[in-house]
Amino acid sequence: MLAAAVISLIGAVVSVAWAPETRSMALHESAALNSRSAQAHPVSSHV
Repeated sequence: MLAAAVISLIGAVVSVAWAPETRSMALHESAALNSRSAQAHPVSSHV
């Protein structure tokens, strides 16, 4: 279980470090991208 947690953490760090759309942004700037897109595209309650 600890190994799975370590692999997930490494994957998250690599993804954030290598993502071209967030490479030159601070963490709070890249987090704001997600909140803006969620507001612009609300999830419909109809499935």
